[in-house]
Amino acid sequence: PVPSWTLGSVDAAISDVPLVLRNAVAFDGPPAFAGWGVGGFLSPQHLHETAFIVIDLSHDSLVAVEGDAAAVSAWLTSRYPDLRPLEVKREPGELVVIEASVAGSQPIRAQINTGTDLTEVSPHAAGGLRGTAPLEIGYGVSGTEVEGEHATGQTLRVSDWEWPVPRVLTREQPPCDDGAPPLQAQVGMDLLRATVLAVSADRSLPVLWLVPPGEA
Repeated sequence: PVPSWTLGSVDAAISDVPLVLRNAVAFDGPPAFAGWGVGGFLSPQHLHETAFIVIDLSHDSLVAVEGDAAAVSAWLTSRYPDLRPLEVKREPGELVVIEASVAGSQPIRAQINTGTDLTEVSPHAAGGLRGTAPLEIGYGVSGTEVEGEHATGQTLRVSDWEWPVPRVLTREQPPCDDGAPPLQAQVGMDLLRATVLAVSADRSLPVLWLVPPGEA
C-alpha cells in the first residue's frame, strides 16, 4: 500500500474533449514515474457516466459507444466479425473483476488489468500451481520488490471459452483496497493485447469482451 487521498470528481480533457473523472485518487508516485514522464493513470470505465468504453487493444483505439448492453454487443460483433463475443458478469466494485479459471482450477476471481504485463494467478487458487524457481520480476508501485514463478503450458477459461496461455506468473495476489475478497488472478496484457474490451461505469452491466476464437 501507498499513502493516498480521495479527490472526488476532477475536471479533465483528452484532446479537446472535456471529461469529469469520478472517484479520483491522488498519491505521490515513486521517483521512477517522473523519469518516465508518467503523471497519472486513467481507468477507462470512469471516463463516461453512461457510455460503454470500447478499448481495442490490437489497434490501439478507444471509443465511447452509447447504448444498452445488447445494442453495444451487436455493434461490436458487426465491427469485429473475426472475434468471438463474450458477455461476462462483472463483480460489484471499482475493479473490473470476472470469474475465470486457470490451469484447470475451480472458478476464481480474476481482474482484467491492462496495467499488468503477464497473466498472474495465485498458486493456491490454482491447486498449488508451481513453475520455475522464484524470480525477481520487478517492483510494485510502492517500490517493493515483487517475486513470482513462471509456469508454462496453461490455459485461461472464461465461460465456455478457453485459450492457451504460454506463460503464467504465479504469485500471491495483493489485497484489494476496497475491502473486497482478495483477488486470485489477473488477466494481463499478454492476453488482452489481441482482444477488444467494452466496460461501463455502471457496475451492474456486463463486460463485453471480444476474444480470439479459441476453443469451446
